[in-house]
Amino acid sequence: MRVKYLQFFMHSSEFWPIFWQMVNTARLNVIFVRLGPTRSLQIVDVENTTVRSDGSVPDWIFLAAARPEIKHLDANELHPAEWGWVQIDVPRARDDVLLLSTLAGKYEWYDPLDNQTKANKEVIRVFDKLARFLKKRLMKPVWARNLKERSKPQRYNQIWYSSGAADWVSNGRVLQQEGVDNIVFSIQVNSLANTQLD
Repeated sequence: MRVKYLQFFMHSSEFWPIFWQMVNTARLNVIFVRLGPTRSLQIVDVENTTVRSDGSVPDWIFLAAARPEIKHLDANELHPAEWGWVQIDVPRARDDVLLLSTLAGKYEWYDPLDNQTKANKEVIRVFDKLARFLKKRLMKPVWARNLKERSKPQRYNQIWYSSGAADWVSNGRVLQQEGVDNIVFSIQVNSLANTQLD
């Protein structure tokens, strides 16, 4: 299935104001998802909300042009491509590590009734609008180095970063992708020269 995505590093403190400005500009509906044994969906009607009604930070956020009827949806059976939903990660940090976030729009889905793969152009339209909005507030490139292979830093023009992520790095902290501890990212190529695997 085909997916459009934009990867970026951003501090959560700068994410929420940008997120709500983006949502309001694009006139989208916001769906917070909680994972785990009590998986649930929640439509967010209050602007500038950063937590679910139970006080928890959403595990996933979906954005949709059409307001979904949540009561008719099963939180364990999500079909974002079929429904025209685009997903965005809430930026997260773990100790001194700022984790990579993604805006993603899966726009192809399989219809078992027709036995066909179908494309949802609404996902592409919404994703493109959101990606344009974010890119105007982000910079690129980032550099990455594989610590196990002791490779030279590689330039990644497809990964973006915010001013908060740049501050994070300038304060001696690290940029990484969740679950990929041997790859370290940075804003400046020179800062990766002496990085080592713990």
